[in-house]
Amino acid sequence: VLFSRVSVYTTFLLLLATLGWIASTPTIGLTRVTTADTLGGAFARRLLLPALLMPVIVAFVFEMLQSRLGLSEALAFSFVALFSGGAVAWLVWWVATLLDKLERQRRKSLLLRNDADTDTLTGLANRRAFDDALASLLRGQREHDMRFSLLMLDLDGFKSYNDDFGHLAGDEVLRITGHLLGAALRPSDLAARYGGEEFALLLPDTDVTRAGEVAARILDAFRGFAWPQRAVTISIGVAQSAPSDGITDL
Repeated sequence: VLFSRVSVYTTFLLLLATLGWIASTPTIGLTRVTTADTLGGAFARRLLLPALLMPVIVAFVFEMLQSRLGLSEALAFSFVALFSGGAVAWLVWWVATLLDKLERQRRKSLLLRNDADTDTLTGLANRRAFDDALASLLRGQREHDMRFSLLMLDLDGFKSYNDDFGHLAGDEVLRITGHLLGAALRPSDLAARYGGEEFALLLPDTDVTRAGEVAARILDAFRGFAWPQRAVTISIGVAQSAPSDGITDL
């Protein structure tokens, strides 16, 4: 009974007043969500207003069908039901479109991030990603006493290999090296191309004994691989982090 005495225009003004109140407190409650740079915030910004307007629009359509077109209540309800179903279908389509757009943006952002942190030739992490990971492990060591080990690797005689067989053959050696290093590590470990023919491995929660075993396994992998031109060997240095170590010390 109460709502039957409230005009559509009054309802619309109440809606505007509600939106104005929400906008005046942008750091609490619902407004905090709508201003957030998250998936929930994106949904709220696009769907909140249509959801608030839909009851007003449905009521307006129902009143217009009865008063201006002279339709019976049953027929007016039928038209309003069709209108409401179409509006809901449109909202579903809008949500699906938004989700598709956000997912494509997320994938594009992930690809760009991977490209920025990946050495294109070997597929391993690049120097930038290695430096970030090493700094993070050193912070974890200082704050939580989480030890780790570092392996520095250098292909032996790589310059003479390039001179004898050409740079394309040398690139193939680097690619194979990336594959062999990646196959020797756990998912939590990081293999990076440090520069040129130098590589670095970060082994979290690994002492120097375990790191030495990893190094031996890598040496065996290099010795056992059927290299296309001549055998390629690698030298490896192993260090376990100490509480006082910085990047240069390690």
